[in-house]
Amino acid sequence: TARWRKEFGLRALVRRQGVDAAMCEREAGHAKLYVRGYDRRGRPAIYLKPGRESYEFPDACVRFLVYNMERAVACLERQEVRGRLVGDINDTLSRKVILIIDFNNTGLLNPPPISVARESIHILQDHYPERLGQAFIIDAPWVMSAFFHAITPFIDPVTREKIQFVSEEAEARVERMQRYFDPAELEADMGGTAAEPFRSHVYLRPPPGGAAALEAG
Repeated sequence: TARWRKEFGLRALVRRQGVDAAMCEREAGHAKLYVRGYDRRGRPAIYLKPGRESYEFPDACVRFLVYNMERAVACLERQEVRGRLVGDINDTLSRKVILIIDFNNTGLLNPPPISVARESIHILQDHYPERLGQAFIIDAPWVMSAFFHAITPFIDPVTREKIQFVSEEAEARVERMQRYFDPAELEADMGGTAAEPFRSHVYLRPPPGGAAALEAG
């Protein structure tokens, strides 16, 4: 993993240096992938919205995913330092991130390329092993079932068990999702009450001191 981090150029990516600065601005501008809020156990949530993705730049899709994974891990480490994670030191589920994949407004003709999905899964499983605590797939279209079946061979069995498909509407969705999230920490379309829109310029704004921000948006 240390070798991969160097070869991948992770330091420059996290700091948004060189070509990664423009890449992050462009990718974040679509409001398609970002870290926002925490579940009831204090774990950061990563939102992924495929309906806002064009896949025009496949390599950038993967790099921006890694950038957001680094943000989520940084948030997780801050939560641990601040004593905000629910669970004792032996509870491995408390030191993971949450993934929310929202398929609202996703066209049937715009599924992610298999190459992007395969590379993303490879990076997550090999370089962020056991970082996933839970994944919620919201309003998946029927074609998603075929796509999920296609990528299943690349997903380890432990990870597959953490994936939940959420298709309930209205109060039923609210009831289900609020088992895992405080309403104020979850976006309204997912069953929460957080109504503040995502703003990429705020998300990418560096904190005082000039270092790249790695904090939940």
